[in-house]
Amino acid sequence: MKDQMDAAVALYDSELSLQAIGGELGLNPIKVSELLITAGVYESEVAEKVRDTFEEYRETQNYKEAILSTANALQLSKASVTSYLPYKKGVYFPSTAEKEKISVGAERQRRYRAMKRVNSSQTRRQDFVNFQKNLP
Repeated sequence: MKDQMDAAVALYDSELSLQAIGGELGLNPIKVSELLITAGVYESEVAEKVRDTFEEYRETQNYKEAILSTANALQLSKASVTSYLPYKKGVYFPSTAEKEKISVGAERQRRYRAMKRVNSSQTRRQDFVNFQKNLP
């Protein structure tokens, strides 16, 4: 991630747009803005408002609650709030960790993988039933 951040900063310093930087690095412009926010070189009114509101809630709430409170206060989605905050180096939790201790992205991945497993098992079950019906 450090290499991507350094490349994004260099391109940003040469006054390219987020879209253009994303094109150069093969990244989504939102990811580019997160890298630049983390590097401390990108500012916008919205990013500043999100950061200030988040930090205010963070004084009395855990990370996830502060994200949700910020989203509610500013009428943004959780994903939007996290996209305006710097990346936070942290521990990656195993799949058995409590939901409250994982990031929004990790939670989304868990749900996706669970649905994929359910869909896959239903497909296999149906294939087996169809197979049995075709036996002589």
